[in-house]
Amino acid sequence: MPRTHSWSVLLLGLLLMTSEQSRAQFQNRPNGMASAAPRTHALVGATLIPAPGQRVENATIVLRDGGVLSVESSGEVPPGAVVHDLTGHVVAPGFIDPSVLVEAEIGDAAGSHWNRLVHPEFDFTSSALPLDSGKRSAHRRAGFTLVAVQPSKGIFRGTGTLLATTEEDGFATGSWSWETMQGMGFDRGGSWGLEGYPVSLMGSIALARQTLMDATHHQAAHERWMTRSTAGPRPPQSDAMVALAPILSARQSVLFDTKDEVNAARAHALAEEFELDMVMLGSGNEFRRLDDIVAMGREFVLPVDFPDAPVVRNAEEADSLSLRDLMTWDEAPSNPARLRDAGVVFSLTAHGLSKPTDIHDRIRQAIRRGLSPTDAMAALTTIPAQLLGIDSWAGTVAPGHMANLVVFDGEPFEKGASVQTVWVGGVEHVVQEPPVEPFRNQGTLQLTDGQQMSCSFDRQAKKITFNKGDTAFATKKVEVDGELIGGSVDAALMEHRGWATFRAVLIEDRLTGAFVATDGHRVGFEGVLSEPMAEAAASENEKEASDDEQMLGPDPVSGLWTCMLSIPDQGFEMSIDAELTLQADGGITGSMSMMDQEVPLSSGSFDAEASTIELRTSTPGGEGVLSGTIADGILSGSIESPMGSLPVEGTRVVSRAGDETDTSSEDDDVDLASELPEPNRDLPIPLGGYGRFEPPATESVLLINAVIWTASDVGILDDAWMLVEQGQITDLGTGRPPETSARVVDATGLHITPGLIDCHSHTGINGGVNEGSRASTAEVTIEDVVNPDDVDWYRQLAGGLTAANQLHGSANPIGGRNSVVKLKWGGDAQDFRMEDAKPGIKFALGENVKRSRGRYPDTRMGVAAFMRDRFDQAEFYRSMHERWDTMDEDERALEIPPRFDLELQTLVEILEGDRIVHCHSYRQDEILALLRLGEEKGFRIGTLQHILEGYKVADAIAEHGAGASSFSDWWTYKVEVMDAIPWNGWIMHEVGVNVSFNSDSNELARRMHGEAAKAVKYGGIEPHEALKFITLNPAKQLGIDHRTGSLEVGKDADFTVWNRDPLSSYALVQETWIEGACYFSREKDAEVRKRDRDERSRLLGKLLVKQLGEAPMPPPVEPPPSNEPADPRGVCGCTD
Repeated sequence: MPRTHSWSVLLLGLLLMTSEQSRAQFQNRPNGMASAAPRTHALVGATLIPAPGQRVENATIVLRDGGVLSVESSGEVPPGAVVHDLTGHVVAPGFIDPSVLVEAEIGDAAGSHWNRLVHPEFDFTSSALPLDSGKRSAHRRAGFTLVAVQPSKGIFRGTGTLLATTEEDGFATGSWSWETMQGMGFDRGGSWGLEGYPVSLMGSIALARQTLMDATHHQAAHERWMTRSTAGPRPPQSDAMVALAPILSARQSVLFDTKDEVNAARAHALAEEFELDMVMLGSGNEFRRLDDIVAMGREFVLPVDFPDAPVVRNAEEADSLSLRDLMTWDEAPSNPARLRDAGVVFSLTAHGLSKPTDIHDRIRQAIRRGLSPTDAMAALTTIPAQLLGIDSWAGTVAPGHMANLVVFDGEPFEKGASVQTVWVGGVEHVVQEPPVEPFRNQGTLQLTDGQQMSCSFDRQAKKITFNKGDTAFATKKVEVDGELIGGSVDAALMEHRGWATFRAVLIEDRLTGAFVATDGHRVGFEGVLSEPMAEAAASENEKEASDDEQMLGPDPVSGLWTCMLSIPDQGFEMSIDAELTLQADGGITGSMSMMDQEVPLSSGSFDAEASTIELRTSTPGGEGVLSGTIADGILSGSIESPMGSLPVEGTRVVSRAGDETDTSSEDDDVDLASELPEPNRDLPIPLGGYGRFEPPATESVLLINAVIWTASDVGILDDAWMLVEQGQITDLGTGRPPETSARVVDATGLHITPGLIDCHSHTGINGGVNEGSRASTAEVTIEDVVNPDDVDWYRQLAGGLTAANQLHGSANPIGGRNSVVKLKWGGDAQDFRMEDAKPGIKFALGENVKRSRGRYPDTRMGVAAFMRDRFDQAEFYRSMHERWDTMDEDERALEIPPRFDLELQTLVEILEGDRIVHCHSYRQDEILALLRLGEEKGFRIGTLQHILEGYKVADAIAEHGAGASSFSDWWTYKVEVMDAIPWNGWIMHEVGVNVSFNSDSNELARRMHGEAAKAVKYGGIEPHEALKFITLNPAKQLGIDHRTGSLEVGKDADFTVWNRDPLSSYALVQETWIEGACYFSREKDAEVRKRDRDERSRLLGKLLVKQLGEAPMPPPVEPPPSNEPADPRGVCGCTD
C-alpha cells in the first residue's frame, strides 16, 4: 500500500486550500479591501449519491472552508450561506483517477542508475507541477476532482503524486506532499548498442530482475557497513537503489503498466519473485485471459479506451482482419463486467482516451455489456480512494470529507446526462455553461458611408456573413461572447486590401458595430436581423466527406497498419506491422515490427495539409526513415535505410479515432432505466481462431491395430496396440491387447509415431527474439516471454509437433537462455513449460554477430576472444562466491557479500555443466574454435545449430560429444553457407554424432516429417532411424528423452496419429496427443473452422451495420403469372 500519512493533518491541509482565514497566515495582507468570498455554500434540492449504492432525496449539502459540513434530506441552510438550487440534478462524489501517466523530465544526477530506463528515485512530489491548468481542466470537465499522476516511461519510473484538479496551480497540491505508487513497466530502449539496452521485452524483464537484486544487495551492504562491522571503504551510494527499498519491504505499492494481458502475468510473476505489493494498470484486454487474471488476486486499474471499429471498405480489408481483432473489438466493452463478475477489484481510469470526457461514453458501453451503474460509480470513487489510501477524506460525500462533488443534470452515465458543475475543495467550477439561445436570422445593414449590405448570423455555429449584391466577403476567426461578436473580414468590403476587423453587439435582433481597416479607416453599421435564415442543404461533396469521416474518423494515421517493403534487386518483400497514434501536435508515437523483431520508433510526424508522414526508426544497421503520403487509409512511400531507398506500401487495417472523433454512437447509448444489458458469452482461449472453450481432457485410451513407430530399440511394430493412462504410456505391444476399461480406438490403417520435436524454434516469443544491444545477454531468458496465444502453435500441432526448443536469436555471441515447451494450446505460458528440461542458452558465431555496427566484436577472431573473456570473468565471479560460501560467520561479518550477477551466474552454470550451449554455427573453423574453448574451460557444447559445414569436422564434433541440429537442405542464402550439402546430416550421423533436423521457421515446423524423409533421400538412412531425427534425437539434445521422444512404457503419452507412412509427402496428421490429451483432431478441426467462419461472418456483418446501417430490404418478388384458372373454392378446397 502507499506510504501512510496522518489523515487528519492531511485533511486540514486540503481544507486550507480554500480557507481565506488560513491563507492569510501565509500571504501578505491585501492592499485594499479584504476579500468577501463566501465561506459557506448550501447545495439544495438535489438527489445525492453520497456513496455508491446510496441515495438521499431532496438533499441539503452544506460546504464550509473546502470541506463537507453536513448532509441531510431537507436540511436547514445555515445563515449566510450561498444557496445553490440544484432541483432536478444529481450530485455524486468527485471522481478519482488513480493513474494519469505523464512524461517526466529525468536528469542525470549523482546516484542515478547507469540505465536511463531505471529512475525510481524520481518523485513528482518534489518536481514541477506535472499537470498544467489546461490538463487539470480536461480531467475536471469529466468529473475528476483528484488524480494520481504517475511517470509514464521507464522500467522503474519513479513515484507519483496526488493532485486536485483546481484551476489555480498553487492549490493543486494543497498543503500536503502525498506520494503515490512507484511506477513500473517493461519499456525498452530506442536503439541497438549499450545506450539502447534493452531492446527486447525479455531484456526489460531481465533488467528489472537484476535491478531488484541489486537493490536488495545494496541495502544489505549499506546496513552492514553502517554497523561498522565491515572493513574497507563505504559501498557506493545509489539514490536509485535507495528508492527501491520501500517496494522491497512492501511499504510502497507498485503500479505496473501492463500494456497487455500476457504482460500482466509476467509482471505478476516478477512481483511474486520479489514479494512486491503490485497493482496492475490494465490494458482493457484482460477478458482475453480472464482465468489467469483472476488467479493473480491483484487489484487492477482499468482503462476504457475500447478499440474503434475496424475499417472495412472492400474485400481486401475484410480479409486482412483476423478473427482475434474482430472479437477484441466486439468484446472489449464487456471487460469491466467480466472482471466484476469474476471478483476482481478494479478502479476505472481515463488513461488511453483521447480526452478524459470520453469516459462517460465508454462507461455507457460497459454498462450495456453488464457493468452496473453502481459498480461504475464505485470504480471512480470509493475503490480508487481506498487504493490510494485517501478513503478517510475522499471518495464519498460525508461530513469531514473534502468537498469534492460532481453535479449531473440527470442520472450519472445515463443517455443525455452530462456534468454541469464540479466542486473541488469547496470551489465551484462550471463545466456546462447555460445553453446558447438559438439565433439564425438575416437582414439588411445600413453603413455609415451610405451603402447597404445584407448580413446573416448563426449564433450557435458562430458564423456571420456579409454580402454586397452578389459579392460575399469572407470572414475568419469569428468569436461570440454573449451579446458581443467579433472577427476578421475581407477588407474589400471597405474597398481596402487585406483584412479588416469588426466588432458588433446584438441586442435582441438589432446588430450594431463597425469595420476597422489596418490603416484605422472605420465604417460603422447598424440593422435589424429579423428574417429567419433558410436551411441550407449539404452539397454532395460534403455528404461524401461526411460518409468517409464516419468510416475512417478524422484521424487518418492512428491505428494498426500492415505494410510491405520491397527490395527490388533481390526480388524480396518483407512485411512490416505498425501501431501508430497521432498526437494533437502532429507528432506520431507507436511501435513497428518486422521479422518478429520490434523496431523502436524514435520519432514521427504528420503534415495534415500535405497528407505526408515521416517515421524514424532505430535498427541494427542504423537509422531508417519512412516517408510517404496517406490517402484513404493507403500509405505510399519509401524507406531510406543503410540499404538505400526501398519502396513501401501499406494499408490501415484498424483505425483509432483521434482527438476530434465522437466516440459515442446510438448503439452504445444506454437508457439505464429501460434497457437490459447485452449478455456476455463464453470466450475461447486464446481469443480468436482455433481457441478452446475448455482444455482437452486427459483420457485413458487403448489404440489397437496400428503401425507403431516407437523410435526405440524395438523399431516399428505392425498390428500393434498402445495403452495410455493418466497421461503416460502404460503398456505397448503386438498381438492380443490387454483387457481395460479405457476407451478403445481402432487404428486400422493408421500409423502412430512419437510426437515430433523441433530443436530450433522461434515460435511464440513476445517482444523480439533478440536482445542484440550487447555482445553478451546471458541474463535474459525466453521463459519470460513465452506467448501461448501464437496461432502457429496450433498449426504446428496439426503437423504433429508436440515439443519445441524456443531459442534466442543469433544477434550476439552470447545470447539469452532458452525455453523448452510442450505445445499445450489453450493453456498459459506456465502450462507450456517443461520444468525438467535441461537448461540451455543460445550462442552464435559467424556473419550475424560480427556484422553488428558500433558493437564489439566485429570480426570472427573477436568473437572467439570475447567468449573466452566472458568465461574468464565468470571464473573469477565463481571464485568470489566460492570464497564467501566457505567463510564462517565471523569472517563474513567483516565483509560485504558478493553481488549476484545474472549474466555471470548463467555462464557459471555452463562451466559447471548445469546449462548446455546451443550454438548457431556454419563454418568449420569457428566450430572447431568453439569446441576447443569448451574443452579448455571444461564444458561440453550441447548442440551446434544449423551446422552446415558439420560434415567437414564431423569426427571432431563426435569426439567432443556435441549434438548437431541441422537444416536438412538449406543453402545459398548467404556466403558462409555456400559449402552446404544435403548429405551433411547423414555424414555426421555415420560417425556417431547425435543428429536432429530443425525448422527455425514457423511454417516449416508444420511439416517436420518431410525433413526427416530427406535423411532417407540423402544418404539412405533407414526410415525408422530417420524418424529419430525429429523425435528421439532432439529429445536427447534437450535432455527430455526421459519423458518424450519415443513410445516406451513410462514415458509421457506424446504421440501423433497419421493416415499413412509418416515419411510420405502425402501423410496427414489425424490427431496429436500430449500427455494423454488430444490437442489436435482433424475431425474436430473441421468443426472449429466452421465455428470460426460463422463467428467471423457474424462480426463482419455487425461491423458493416455499424458503419453503414441496416441494408435496405429488397422489394417483394411478385410471383410469375399463371395460366391456370383461379380456383373459387380457396386454398382449403371449400367455398368457405
